[in-house]
Amino acid sequence: MISFKPQKDGNSESAYSLVSLKSTNQHFNYKVSFIDLDLKYLNKMEFYYELDQKIVKSYIKMVNGVNQTRL
Repeated sequence: MISFKPQKDGNSESAYSLVSLKSTNQHFNYKVSFIDLDLKYLNKMEFYYELDQKIVKSYIKMVNGVNQTRL
């Protein structure tokens, strides 16, 4: 999992790493984490795939809802 957080007020003292977009003069703290690395039974892979698809669809729906309220 990769998470990004906009860096505010040029604070360079953070526990997270920094990435900068020069074209937009934006700075973000980011963190990379590895989660759920335990082995899964092969017959459960379809279930996990479908669950991941539901999560992605819900996220896209939420993001689109947020973007529409900003218009």
